[in-house]
Amino acid sequence: MEQDSKLIGIMALVAVALQLIIAPNIQIMGVMPDFLVSFVLVVCLIRPLQNHYVLAFVMGMLSDLMGSGVVGTMALCLLLSSFFMRFVAEAIGSDNPVSAFAILAGFSLLVLLAYSFFLSGAGLLQLPAGLVFYTLPCAVYDALLSIIWFVVGNKILGAHHSGPTISTMPNLRF
Repeated sequence: MEQDSKLIGIMALVAVALQLIIAPNIQIMGVMPDFLVSFVLVVCLIRPLQNHYVLAFVMGMLSDLMGSGVVGTMALCLLLSSFFMRFVAEAIGSDNPVSAFAILAGFSLLVLLAYSFFLSGAGLLQLPAGLVFYTLPCAVYDALLSIIWFVVGNKILGAHHSGPTISTMPNLRF
């Protein structure tokens, strides 16, 4: 358990470094990927039995402080997603890569939709255009990053997992 925390901490520092150094340089038409959001989603999917609320809050606050939105909105979105990710991972299961990628893509879209609604409420984003030109491209970008994080995280965290596994519903297999 403590080794998992250290590995997740090291990976979180790598995610912050990637967000600061790499993300501004790989923008496509003004859309910048969010390494922190995709990292939190992947950790919550790989380790669904552990509570990752502190990780979600800290990474969300860092994402807000590095971005130009309202401070605390991404932290709230990530807290909610880490809460609901547990139930989805228990119901569907994340051992199949296709279902894991579908869950990650869905949660990437949901997090960015909620974030866009908060930004729209604050007057920082016009909702119809923001959904087309910000939310959807960012969700695709974050879903692709989540796939990469999932492969890397499964190699690093999956090899060191010795705790209980989740039982999935036998009739819900992808």
